[in-house]
Amino acid sequence: MLDAVERGADGAVIVLSQSQLSIEAETIVAERGAEPPARRGGGGDTGHAAASLAPADDAKDGGSSSRAPVVRRIAVFDFDQTLAADEVTNWIDRASMVPRGFGGAERVAMLRECLQQLTSEHLVPLAICSVNSKDIIKPALQTAGLFGFFGSAADDNIFDREQWAACGGLKSRVIAELILPRFGGASTGEGLLFVDDDPGHVRDVRDNLPMATTILVPRVDRMHLHLAAASGGCSALPAGGMLRLQVDQVLAWASGLPRVRGAAAAATQSAAGSATGGDHASTSGDACAFVPKTPTGPLSRRCATCGRHSSEHGAFDPGSMV
Repeated sequence: MLDAVERGADGAVIVLSQSQLSIEAETIVAERGAEPPARRGGGGDTGHAAASLAPADDAKDGGSSSRAPVVRRIAVFDFDQTLAADEVTNWIDRASMVPRGFGGAERVAMLRECLQQLTSEHLVPLAICSVNSKDIIKPALQTAGLFGFFGSAADDNIFDREQWAACGGLKSRVIAELILPRFGGASTGEGLLFVDDDPGHVRDVRDNLPMATTILVPRVDRMHLHLAAASGGCSALPAGGMLRLQVDQVLAWASGLPRVRGAAAAATQSAAGSATGGDHASTSGDACAFVPKTPTGPLSRRCATCGRHSSEHGAFDPGSMV
């Protein structure tokens, strides 16, 4: 039985047997760099041959190689004036840690709810990157009932001034070299949230981990606390650290929602500014509440948080997620 007929260059009829067709097919496939189809006894199976030429990877995973990899999300917080409402030192005793260190029981409850949602609902691991000492940070968190969100007594996720100094005084290096590898995070900072009150630290992370999301916590004027202490008014609570706006921004990041802005955000910061007695200009939703560098004089129109003049402050948004 004839398997194929073709004409040569001189017009002569050439009869190709089944074995000759098989050899030619293998030659063509080999020239294309693919594996030849398996020989079969008896009649040819063109459907099987076509299937055997499909890429092996696609056949194995059904095209799953085109799926985007899962990004490991990690949240890293500063401690002083971020989680804590003020700079925490050994001078703050255990009995007054919640009011003086964290701004009161109501604020601690707000932080606890935020951290609980991050770890329980969104399964986001948490770490602290601070220039303070772990010997101060850990007892403070334990007193406020927040330490459990940052590891265990035997293995915590607190990175303090020791690691910061070893990494050249750059929080971006602490995160890239110590924190991200610990949790399997992306080296580019993708999936990372970094929250800090220091514009320099935020800028460092933005520049060196360009895929990270950063939130700058506005600093507040601490002069009212010193004045209250000097006058015997010890009931004054620090009003710094993360406020409701920053908590909402953190949870929006965890939920994959757009950044928090608008009139409600502006009202939150305006109320916080009024509590500190500062000259807080309306910023139409900017997360940076205007805090004058000095009560009077030329610097009174310059923001202590972002450094911008009050006339430019409304257009600057250092506190929002980036």
